[in-house]
Parts: sequence; structure tokens; C-alpha cells
Amino acid sequence: MSQRLEKEFSSDSEEKWENCANSSEAAAVYCSGDHISSLPIVDTKLLHSVSGNQSTDQDEAIKNPELKTVSLRQPLTEKSEEEEIYYSSKPGDIVAKKYQVIRELGQGTFSTVYLAQHLETESYAALKISKSSRDFLESALKEIKILMKLSGDKHIIQLIEDLGIIGKNTKHIGFASELLGPDLESFFTAKQEFHINNVRKICKQLLSALDYMHTEFGLIHGDLKPDNIMLSVSSDCLKKMADFAPENFVKELAIDVSDPRCHIHEKLGDFGLSMERPVDLERCTLQVCTFRAPEAFLTTIVDTPIDLWSVGCIAFQLVTGFTLFNCDGSSSYHGWSHLSEMCNILGPLRMAPFQSHLREIWRARFVDGVFVCNPNDKDIPSNMQYEVLDVVQ
Repeated sequence: MSQRLEKEFSSDSEEKWENCANSSEAAAVYCSGDHISSLPIVDTKLLHSVSGNQSTDQDEAIKNPELKTVSLRQPLTEKSEEEEIYYSSKPGDIVAKKYQVIRELGQGTFSTVYLAQHLETESYAALKISKSSRDFLESALKEIKILMKLSGDKHIIQLIEDLGIIGKNTKHIGFASELLGPDLESFFTAKQEFHINNVRKICKQLLSALDYMHTEFGLIHGDLKPDNIMLSVSSDCLKKMADFAPENFVKELAIDVSDPRCHIHEKLGDFGLSMERPVDLERCTLQVCTFRAPEAFLTTIVDTPIDLWSVGCIAFQLVTGFTLFNCDGSSSYHGWSHLSEMCNILGPLRMAPFQSHLREIWRARFVDGVFVCNPNDKDIPSNMQYEVLDVVQ
């Protein structure tokens, strides 16, 4: 787990951050004005080489994945932090003096991801580069540390190296990871139906990855959704990905998940929200609403079962092609409506499992230990009128 900014002290040196920070040092620092705060960073000697070979020290990294802390000067203006600026790069740009950007793969709340090629080895990688603010820098560092820990599992995306501080006018933190094929959401967008055999493979592999996280390291993923579950593809397919836009990957790579013989090797990614269990929700928010467990609404403390709830929701979507719950967060009463929909579809929601950490704002919604649904809720949409157990079976 990433540490918070540890200490601040006066800086009397005019040394520029460019002279101190580079990808080989994996420098990750936050500075403001005349004060500097040090952040934990990754020693890249413990990581994979870009060519994909294991470094001689990787086993030690897995056994002792502690991050070093250094203090380097990196001026960040208040304006850049407030604006939370995305890193901007275009095809042909060189990142960290070693990767050439081919195209943007996507942009999320925390970062931008690029498809890039290493200048020396010509191997492909995905570069994930954070937005420029204290919270996003910390999130990127935390994700790097978590990826170091989880590098021993074949169903979790593999970290290649930490790229350290990137950018001039605004400062960002980036890392390179293995390049993977389309995420599961891409297949829904392409209107592909998953054969039940492939649904079983994906769910089994996803549960294996989660078991590794939960039992070996006590980590909760906290953001499971189809966008964060990707399929491995061959090296020939990786070359093709350099020629096509992300929205065309499924079609151009000729991946047919409706074919029971389709090769499925799932990899779990995006650990920006991952935390050590249990998690205090008074300090953070986990899970996209569509895949959020009831306790993530109702309680202040959550644990690994929230990930398993998300797996169930994802499995339902893989089988049916649509989400189990229709999430509309536009209303201030959405939490009540969402929980009411859970009750309408799955049956009564009882207080007992949530009572020890129940939020006071929800206590009045339970009568005789049973959740009272929102009377303004609409009937269950026709596409939701399934016997859920029949779908699972």
C-alpha cells in the first residue's frame, strides 16, 4: 500500500528536478513552493526488463516488495494540481527516453494509457501515465507497488518498469506494463456473445487472480468491471494492434468469444483503487456503481466479498449481454433506488449481515430488520425478468 506524503522540509537547493529524476532512478516526488514532500518509489532493478525476461533480483522483489523513499526537487504549481491535467502525447513522441508512442489506448479518471514501442528492443508495452495532482501521483505509486507484489500470478497484468517522473510544465508518474488484447467491455460494444464455456474460463481465471490477491497479500481490488479484465493475445496480434484504433481491435484481431474453442487467457488490471483489507469507506469510495456490493452502500467497512459480488455481476453480464443492475446515479436518491433494485431482483435485503458497521443514514431504511424499498421505483425492466439462479446454473 502506498504511503501518504511523509514529511516536508525547507529546500535551499536550486538543483532542477530534471538533473535528479529519471526512469532508472524511478524518482517519484511531490513538491510545492519552498517545501518538498517525499514519496515512496520503486527500485527498477527489481522489475522485469523491457524484453520480458525476468531480472535476477525479481524473486527478491516479490519476497520484499518495499519501496525506497528519496527526496528530489520537482516544482508543481498549485494551478496544475487543481486542474488535474492529463499527460498529453501524440504518435511519435518519446517517453522517458526509451519508448516511442504509437497511439492512445484510452483515458480514465486517473490516467492515460498509450500503446508504445521500446526504442532498443522494439517490444510493445502499455504506458500508463497519471494525471498531475497529489492524489493521482500517490495512486500511481500505489499501483506500481501493488503490481510488484502481484507479479507472480499469470492472470494479473505484469509490470515491466517504473518510468519515474514524466513531464515538464506539469509532473506525472508513469509505468510500463505488458501489452494485452481487448478488454471484456470491447466485446459487448462489438455485440459479441460469449459462449458459456468461455464464460466459465473467464470466471475461473478471474477468481484465481482474486484468490491470489486476497489470500497471499490481503488486497482488495475494489474496481472490478469488464473494462479492467483483458485477454492476452499472440505476438502477431500485438503487432496488428499498432495499426488499428482500439475500437477496432475485436474485429481486426478476429477474436470470436462465441466460439467454444476460442483461446481464453484473462488478465486482471487497473489496481489504482486497490487497498489492504479491510477498507474503511469513510476515507475512500470503491467500485463502479453498477458492480458495487450492497455493503459498499450500507457500511463503513468492507472486505474481500465486495470483489466476489462484482464477479457475480460480471458473470451475469457475460451470460446475458446486459448488466444485472441498471445504474443511474443522477438522482440524490440513487443509493436507495439501487438497493431497492437489488431487493426486487434478488429478494429481501436483511440488516443482520451489515449491522456491525451499518451507516446511521441507512438504519431508518430497515424495518423489523428488512430493507424498505423506495416506493417510487419503477417495475423491473423486462430484460431483467430472469430467474437469476437459472442464469447462474
